[in-house]
Amino acid sequence: MQQCTPLEAQTTQTSPDNIAGGSTINPMQNGESEAHHSHVNLPSTDRTQEHSLEDVCRELHTKVIRFLREETEDRVLKDVQEQTRIALGVIQEALVKYSIEQLCFSYNGGKDCLVLLIVYLVGLYAHLRPTAEATSAGVGSAPHTTATNGGHMESLDYQNTTEQHTSPATTSKASSTSPSTYSSASPKNTSSLVFPTQLTSIYIQTPHPFPEVTSFVASSSAYYHLDLVASSLPMKEAFTEYLNEHKEVKAIFVGTRRTDPHGGSLTFFDETDRGWPKFMRIHPVIDWHYREIWAFTRHLDIPYCSLYDMGYTSLGGTNDTHPNPKLVVDAGASTSAEALQTGLGRAETEATKYRPAYELVEDDEERLGHSATSSLTPGTSNLHNLKPRNESATVVPAFSLFQVRFRVVHLNFLYPPLFHFLRMAKHKSNIDLINECDNFPYPSSPTYRSTLSSFYTFYITPCPHPVGYILPQHALSLEEIIFTSPSFSDKYTFDHNARTLTLELPYPSSDLPPIEAEAVRSDIMAQTARAMQESGKWEVLKGWRDELYPIYGEGNRQGGRTLLCSVERAASAIFGIVTFGCHMTAHTTSKEDGAIKIWVPRRAKTKSTYPGMLDNTVAGGIATGEQPFECVVREAAEEASLSEDLVRKHVKAVGTVTYLHIRDERAGGETGLLQPECQFIYDLDLTGVEDVELKPSDDEVESFELMRVDEIRGAMGRGEFKPNCAVVLLDFFVRHGVLTFETERHYMAICSRLHRDLTLATA
Repeated sequence: MQQCTPLEAQTTQTSPDNIAGGSTINPMQNGESEAHHSHVNLPSTDRTQEHSLEDVCRELHTKVIRFLREETEDRVLKDVQEQTRIALGVIQEALVKYSIEQLCFSYNGGKDCLVLLIVYLVGLYAHLRPTAEATSAGVGSAPHTTATNGGHMESLDYQNTTEQHTSPATTSKASSTSPSTYSSASPKNTSSLVFPTQLTSIYIQTPHPFPEVTSFVASSSAYYHLDLVASSLPMKEAFTEYLNEHKEVKAIFVGTRRTDPHGGSLTFFDETDRGWPKFMRIHPVIDWHYREIWAFTRHLDIPYCSLYDMGYTSLGGTNDTHPNPKLVVDAGASTSAEALQTGLGRAETEATKYRPAYELVEDDEERLGHSATSSLTPGTSNLHNLKPRNESATVVPAFSLFQVRFRVVHLNFLYPPLFHFLRMAKHKSNIDLINECDNFPYPSSPTYRSTLSSFYTFYITPCPHPVGYILPQHALSLEEIIFTSPSFSDKYTFDHNARTLTLELPYPSSDLPPIEAEAVRSDIMAQTARAMQESGKWEVLKGWRDELYPIYGEGNRQGGRTLLCSVERAASAIFGIVTFGCHMTAHTTSKEDGAIKIWVPRRAKTKSTYPGMLDNTVAGGIATGEQPFECVVREAAEEASLSEDLVRKHVKAVGTVTYLHIRDERAGGETGLLQPECQFIYDLDLTGVEDVELKPSDDEVESFELMRVDEIRGAMGRGEFKPNCAVVLLDFFVRHGVLTFETERHYMAICSRLHRDLTLATA
C-alpha cells in the first residue's frame, strides 16, 4: 500500500504511486483576487500531467471491473463488491438526472470521500464510454425502475456482476434467478461525447488543518483532475458562497456514511434542509461500513493520506483530532484514551505507537480520536444553526454520536443531556413535527425512488402486495441466517435483482386452510426471529418482548381482515411491517373559559426508547388477537392507574393516525429502519368526573402532569415529545379547533399527512 507523506512531493508529474503534497491547485475562479477572504491557497507545484482525466478514469474503470469479477470467499470483500455495485447505480442515476456541469464533488482528502471519488470516476467513465465489458460487470447501466407486484411502490435495482456464472450474491435458493439485462441510460452515441478535462469540486477546510491533509488534498486533486475551490468559511457559508458563484451546480456528491453524526436517516438523494443553500446531496457510500471502506482502498491499492498510518481513523483538525486510542500498540504507554479525550496536543502523543487505521474493525470506535464536536454533514441538522452568543464564547462541549448498524453494538451518544439540549435548540413548527415523524419521502418527492431503492421489499404469499421493507444490510444478514437454518431455509426466496424477500409455503402446505396456514407461517417467523436474536447481529433484538405483532394481507371478499402471520414485536422494525397501536388523550375542559388541559406523562429515564420524553396520556402496541378498544382499556390501567369501568364508560374512538417513520437513535437499536404505523386514536373526556388523578402504576412512566394547551405546544416546539405523540396531539388540536386554517399556515398539509396512505398491506 502506498503511503503518502509530504516528503514525497512530486514536482513534475503526479502519479498514483506518489500522490502526496505539492501539486498545483488554483482555488481562484474567473480571475478573482487572491485576497478573497473565503478562499484557501493549497501547496502548489507543477501541475503538468501526462495522463488526462479520461486516462485516469479508464485505468480505474478497468481496475474496479476486475475487482467486481473476482471470486472470493472473503465475506468483507463480497460485501464491498455489493456496496460498489449499489454505489455505481446511485452514481449512474445521478448522471442521468443531472448534467456533468450540474454536479459537484465535495472533497476533503478523507478515506470516505476518497472511496466515493474513485467510484464516481468509474461511474463517469461507464456513463460516457459504455462498453460491453462494463455492462457485463454491472457498470454503466442506469438504475432500472420496476413496480412491485402490488403496483404501489417503485423500486430500483442494480445489475449484479456475472461472467459465465451466477454470482453467489445474486440469487438465494435452489432455483436460481438470472440477472436482468439493462440498456444503458446514457446517450446512444456516447463515443462522440467530449470527456471533461476537470471535475467541479469544493474543499471546505477545517479551521486547523493537518499539513498532511492539506498536502494530500493538493496532490490527489491534481492527479484526479479536480477543479478544486477551497474555502475556510464555515460549512453553511462556504456552500452559500460557492453556489452563488457556481449557479449551474444543482447537486453535490458527499462522502457521508450512515455511522457519521446525523447520517442515520439519510438516503441516497437528500435535499438540504430549510435555511441551507438549496442543492441535492448525493450519498452513494451512505451504507458502507468502516472496514468496507478500508477493504476497498487497500484491495485496489488506492493511495491515501499518511495520517491514517499513524493511527488516525477520522480526520478533523489539529485541535480536536488525535490517533485512535483503540490502536495504541503499547497498552502501558503514557498516553491514555482518557488523556486523548481531554485534549492533549499532537506533540504530546507522538511518543506513543499506533497501529494503522485499517486495523480497526468496529464502526462505533471510528471517532474515538475526536475530542471536540466534529464537522456535520451539510444540511442535515439544525445543529448548524447553533452559534456562540458572542465571538469569544466557548463552543458547546464535545460530544460524539455513534450510530452503528446491524453488525455492531449501538453507542448512540456519550452525553445524553447535551444531545437532548442540542436537539431541542431550534423551536419546531407544527409542520416540523409532522416531518420528524412522517419522514419517509412521498411519491412526489425527487428522493422517493432513491430512498425506496435502499430497501428490500418483503412479501408473504399468497398476498400479492408488499408487507414490509428491509434495509439491504439487514437483508444480507438475514440471508446468512436463513440459509444456514435447514428447518426454514426452503421457506424463503431472495431475488437480489428485484431486491425482494418472499416467505412462501411450499406444496402441500400452500393448500392448508387459512387458519392452519397462518399458524405455519407464524411458526416460521418465530424460528427466524429467534435465530436472528441468537446470532447477536441485531441490537434491537436485545429488547426481546415475547409479544407478537400481526402481519395482515389483503381483505377477503366479505371485507374481513386476513391475518397472514405474527412476528416477535422486537423484530417488526427489521422487517419494516406495519405495526398497530392505540393512543389515548385524557383531557378536561374548563366550564368558565373553555380552556383545555391534558394529562401528560413523562417517560421513565430508564426506558431504552425515547427516555425521559413526554408522551400521550396512554399509549401501547396492539398485539395479535387484541382489539384496539381492549388495548386502550388495558394500557390505561397499566400506565395511568385508570379503572376499567371509567375508561369503558367515557372513552371514545375518534379515528386513526398513520405515518411512515424512519427510526433514529432515540428509538433504540439500529437506525434507519422503516417503521410504518397505524395508531387508533381515543379521547377520554374527564370534564366533570370527580376524584380522578392519573398516576404511574408501572416503571415505564415517571410522572403525570395536567398541562395547559399553551404549555403543551411550547414543549412540542422544544422537541420534548416523542415524535409520534406530538403528531397525535396535532390530530387532537385539529379535531378540537385549537389548530385551524386561520391560525396554521400549513393546515391543509398537516390534515392530509395525519392520515397517510401506507401503501403496504394493512388491516
